[in-house]
Amino acid sequence: MPRSSIIICLLGASLASPALASTIFVAERDTGELSAVDAETGAITVVASGLEDPLDVAALPGGTLLVTERVVEANPPSGIGWVTEIDRDTGAELSSLHPGFRPNDIFVEPDGRVFASSFGDGVWRRDAAGVWALAANIPGDLGGLAVVGDFVFVTSTAGDLFRIDPEEPDSSASWVELDVSLDHPLAAVPWAGDLLVTEFDAGELVVVSGLQPGDTPSVSTYASLGAPSSFDVSSERTLYVSLQATPGSIRRIQLNGPVVDWVNDSDDLSRPRGIAWFADADEDDRPDHLDPCPLDPENDGDGDGYCADVDNCPDDENADQLDTDGDDVGDLCDPCPDDNPDDTDGDGVCDDDDLCEGDDALGDPDGDGICGGDTTDDDDMVDDDDDDDDDGGRGACACDARGDSVVPPGWLLLLLLLARRRRA
Repeated sequence: MPRSSIIICLLGASLASPALASTIFVAERDTGELSAVDAETGAITVVASGLEDPLDVAALPGGTLLVTERVVEANPPSGIGWVTEIDRDTGAELSSLHPGFRPNDIFVEPDGRVFASSFGDGVWRRDAAGVWALAANIPGDLGGLAVVGDFVFVTSTAGDLFRIDPEEPDSSASWVELDVSLDHPLAAVPWAGDLLVTEFDAGELVVVSGLQPGDTPSVSTYASLGAPSSFDVSSERTLYVSLQATPGSIRRIQLNGPVVDWVNDSDDLSRPRGIAWFADADEDDRPDHLDPCPLDPENDGDGDGYCADVDNCPDDENADQLDTDGDDVGDLCDPCPDDNPDDTDGDGVCDDDDLCEGDDALGDPDGDGICGGDTTDDDDMVDDDDDDDDDGGRGACACDARGDSVVPPGWLLLLLLLARRRRA
C-alpha cells in the first residue's frame, strides 16, 4: 500500500513566530502525529498528521523539520522507511523519500550535515545538497546517534557503542567499538564533552565519558526515570525527555537539577518517541543550537570571527578586538580610541585633545588658551583697554581694569616694587 503524501496541518498560526518562545517537537508513534509543546506553558498543539510510525525528529536550518518513519510495507521501492521534511510553521510536507536504508535516529550538525542511524544498514550521512551516502557499515540495529568533537557516536539496540571518524571513507578502519555495555539504548546527545544516553529497559539516563582515542570509557548514572525513549537538550542545558507510553509524558531536567514531571500522562501525547528542542532567538531561521551566532541575525556580518552581540565593532572587521581606552568600543570604530569617555562635552573634539573638556562645549573661540565657558575669559584674544565683559572695568581679578582677565604689565611692576619695599 503506497504511503499517503498528505500531511494535515492543524497548527494554524500558533507557531507563526517561533522565535518568541522555545518549542519542543515530539513524534508520536501510535497516532502518526508531530506535536509542538510550548516550553513555557506545556501546551500541546498538533503540527502535522499522516506520518507512519515516526521515530525521530530534528530541527534544520531554514525553518524545516526532518522526521524519520518506520514503514511496515513488504516491498517499498528502496529499503524500508522514509525521511520526511516538514515546514516548521505550516506543517506542510516539503519532501519525502526512501533514502535507501531503514532510518532510525538522526543528528544535525551546525553546517547542515545530517547523520542517521539505521536498522541493519549502518550509519548514513546527508550532505548540504540532500544526498545520502554510507558513512560507516556497522552491523546490527543501530539507535542513538550524536556528534561529540570530531567523531560520530552511535549505539546499537544490543547495548554497544561505536565511534566513527566521519572524515575517513567507509571501511572497517573508519569505526571502532568502545568497551562499554548499555541497556537497550535508544537515543544520545552530546553533554559537555561526554555522551548522554537513554537506557530504555533500565529506565535511566547515563553519561558515557572517556570517548576520545586513548581514553578509557566509563558509564555513570545521571538520572532515573520511567522508560526514556528520546530526549534533547536546550541551549540553557535543560533536558527534555520523552517517556514512550500512552498516555505520554515528558520530563524536564535542569543541569544538575531534579527530574520534573513537566508534561505528565497527557492524553494529547500518544507513545512519544523522537523529541527536538527548538528556539530561534535572533529570528534568522537557524535553530539556536545550530546557530554560530544565536543572538546575531547577521551571523558575524563583518567576518572577523566575533558575533555582533560580543563584537566591539560589529560593522567593521577587527579580529584583534583592540580597545585601548577600555570603553567596549574597538579602536577601529571608536572616534576617540584613547579616551573613555570619548567626548564629554559633545563638541566634536576627543577629551584627550580637548582644551576645554568636560561640560564646556563653547571651546576657546578667541584662541587665548582660556575656555569660553570660563568666567575669567572676556572672549578678547588681544589685550586692549576696552571692557569686553561689561563689568565697568572690573574683571575676575581686582586688578582687571579692562575686564579681559589679563593683568596689565604696569600693575605687575607696581606689585614688584611693593614687595621689595616690604623686604627692606
